[in-house]
Amino acid sequence: MRSSSLAIALTSIFVTVMAAFPNRIDTHVHIIPPAYKAAIEKYGDPSGWILPSWNVSGAIDAADSLGVRVQVVSVTAPGPGIAGTGEEGRQLARACNDEVAAIAHEKPGRFAFFGSLPDWNDVNGTLAEIDYVLGTLKAPGIIAMTTYGDTLLGDAKFKPIWAKLDSYAAIVFVHPGAVSISPKLIAGTLPQPIVDYPQATTRTAVDLILTRTFTADSKFKVILSHAGGTTPWLADRISVGSMAAGANLMPPADVLATLKLFYFDVALSTTATSLYGLLQITTPDKILYGSDFPYAMLSEGQRQTARLDENLKMGEFKKLSCLNNKNAETLFGGVDSMLTKMGINATKGKGKL
Repeated sequence: MRSSSLAIALTSIFVTVMAAFPNRIDTHVHIIPPAYKAAIEKYGDPSGWILPSWNVSGAIDAADSLGVRVQVVSVTAPGPGIAGTGEEGRQLARACNDEVAAIAHEKPGRFAFFGSLPDWNDVNGTLAEIDYVLGTLKAPGIIAMTTYGDTLLGDAKFKPIWAKLDSYAAIVFVHPGAVSISPKLIAGTLPQPIVDYPQATTRTAVDLILTRTFTADSKFKVILSHAGGTTPWLADRISVGSMAAGANLMPPADVLATLKLFYFDVALSTTATSLYGLLQITTPDKILYGSDFPYAMLSEGQRQTARLDENLKMGEFKKLSCLNNKNAETLFGGVDSMLTKMGINATKGKGKL
C-alpha cells in the first residue's frame, strides 16, 4: 500500500511539473562520461559523495519528466583535476570533452555542454583545452571548480586563464568542489556537498569580486551554483566587511554592484527563502533553472521543480517565470543558435517533449 501511494504521488508530481513548463533549459545538470566514471572509480570522490549511475536514455527520460527541452550538461567536481596536474589530467579532460560532444551529436537538440578543463594549476594545459573546447568543439562555455588545491579562482596565477576565457566571451559555470577543512565530514559521515559546497561557492564568488577578476568590463559571464550558496545572506556583511579591519579592498556599493553581474541557478534551491534571498541581490533575468540530476535523484528533482512551480504562482515570485527558459535563451544567444554553432541540428530533437 505504501509503495502504491508513493508511486501515485510521484506520478502526480511528474504530471504537474510537465504541465507547468514543458520547455525548460537546464543549466545545472551533470553527465558521467565513461572516462570520468573510470577516473572516479580509480581515485574516489574527495567530497564523500557516491557516484550515481548515468546513461543517455535515463538522462533524456529525466529531462522529459522535468519538462526540460535542453540539458546543458557538465562533468561535476572534482572534474579532470582528480587525475592531477600533469599529462593524465590533460588526457582526462580531453577524453571527457570528446565523449560528451559525441553524445550531444548523437542526440541532437537534447544536449549542449560546458567543457571540462584540467586542474587550473596546470595553466598551460588549461589554456590549450579552452581553445579546444571553445574554438574547436564550439561549446558555449566551461565548468570551473571553486578551488584548485587550496587556490581560489581569483588568484593571480589564474589571470592567463581568465584572459583566455574573456577572449572567447565564454560562459563560466562555477561549481563547488571539495573543501580542505577539518574535520572533513560533519558528524563523521555527512558528505561535503550538503553544507560545505554552498560555503565554497560563496568564498570563490567573493574572491572573484574583491580581486577584481570579474568586473563590469569582463566579456565572460559567470554562473554561480545553488543560488550562490550563502552569498544572498552574507551580501551586506561582505560588502561592509570589504572595507573593515584595514582591508580597504573595495567600496561596499561596488561589491554589491559586481554581485549583480553574476547569474545564479536554483538547483536544489527552490524554497521561498532561497528565491527571496536571490531577489535581494540580483534581478529576475539573472536566475536560471537547474536540476542537479543525477547527483540529485530524479525524485528530488521532481520535488524541487514542483515546489518551484508552486512558488512562481505567488506574489513577487511571479516575475521569476523567466528563469525556466527565457533567461537561458538570452544568456546563450538563443539555445537553438548555440546548438547550431556546435554543429548540432537542434530541430531533430524537438519531438519528445
